[in-house]
Amino acid sequence: MKGIKLKAARAGRATALVGAAALAVGLSLGGVAHASVGQQPGDLFIIDNGTQLANGGGGSLTDSIEWGTTNACPNGDNFGQLNIEQSDSTAANPDYGGVSQVISASAPISAAAFQNADATPGAMEKAAHWTTGSTAELVVECSPTQAQATIDYEQSLFITFTATGFTVSSSGPAAAATTSISVQATPGTVQVNNQVTLTATVTSGSGNSPVAAGAGTVVFSENGSPINASNPASIGSGGQATISYVPTAAETETITASFTPTAGSTTYQASSTTTAAQEASLVITTGSPNQENQIIQVTVPPTGSFVLHQPSSEPVDVLAVSGSAASGAITAVSISDSRTGLLAQGGTGNFATGYNGYPGWSVVGQATAFTSTNANPNTVSIPAANLNWTPAAPSGTINTNYTQGAATTSGLGTAATLASAGLGAGFSGPDTTADSYSLGATLGLTWNPSTPAGLYQSQLTITANPLANN
Repeated sequence: MKGIKLKAARAGRATALVGAAALAVGLSLGGVAHASVGQQPGDLFIIDNGTQLANGGGGSLTDSIEWGTTNACPNGDNFGQLNIEQSDSTAANPDYGGVSQVISASAPISAAAFQNADATPGAMEKAAHWTTGSTAELVVECSPTQAQATIDYEQSLFITFTATGFTVSSSGPAAAATTSISVQATPGTVQVNNQVTLTATVTSGSGNSPVAAGAGTVVFSENGSPINASNPASIGSGGQATISYVPTAAETETITASFTPTAGSTTYQASSTTTAAQEASLVITTGSPNQENQIIQVTVPPTGSFVLHQPSSEPVDVLAVSGSAASGAITAVSISDSRTGLLAQGGTGNFATGYNGYPGWSVVGQATAFTSTNANPNTVSIPAANLNWTPAAPSGTINTNYTQGAATTSGLGTAATLASAGLGAGFSGPDTTADSYSLGATLGLTWNPSTPAGLYQSQLTITANPLANN
């Protein structure tokens, strides 16, 4: 890329100011994405204390550094000088300063010195007015003559300064994400001298995902006048910032907002409300000076009942033995659920979730290890992990909106589901046997053939949870 190079004094050294022809490339301040001015990004390298740094490498701000290139300046450009982007550089005012002497560049440069004032990364950072976290571009200006009347911006590299060191990269920092901001006023109509809550939501990207908490601050305005300029609201969870506002005049106000990223951050770009859809309209009325409002609330509880039935208090389920295994079935239990809530079954969904008012339920079982009082020795047990069940489909005159539990393979030592009904399901009608879910399961038990003979017994506990597991 060709340009006219003008010489100007800056901080006691020659500074290269890119001419008008260079503006098409585009520059940006450190800490924001850079568009490479050099036509050969990555073909410039830094030598740190005698070692050439790889892409992504770095060192200390106090290290001694040199520079080199992997190729020569283009044909006809016999001389080169290394320049660094100044901190005040913008697309409208690109500003580069020389950090080396003009040297021969008709062949690759192996190890060239920086000017004494820039012989360490820290000195170069300070001279170019960068700060911790900033990124600048180093670029070789190639020219036909040592006077550098015309120049080509060729080999380049990006340098990022940290608190105590630096890193180099063939590409600049990633572009900060664009953002969008919208405002809500609650309530939308209020009397003079009454409080209003203003909420701004800042999102980013094509998916409109909320920006992260701490991403920046928001200043709200009414009819163009800032409300909280002296105390900007910080972004919290959900990408939202909130303030309380007390209007003092009866009028209709347009509430707008502006988002400013946290200083030094490279994650997000600033944004402001630009359309009516992003703004909020606040109607402020005169009202009565002796009038106050109250909110009256009542919570209507669900009706009906939820009952777990069992034929007797503790039935005995005897297993039939075959070799070192046994099988049988549990005594069926039943669930009656006549609870209703917001709407009747089959009604139109309520709120955004479509919840119909039925809280659902789940029934689980868990067994203890099999122990014996008459086996010899009587300390022997059969682990609960050896007992498995296969839930049967619930029977009875019932709704079918339930989920049958899965057969277990690792035993009933931990709770396993017999059956369940999700949120909005599981209604069985009145608390009667005919209108209940009858829940059963087959059982299977295995044991070691060397297990002593005797009567072994386990306790199976069946628990009904009156709320869905979701």
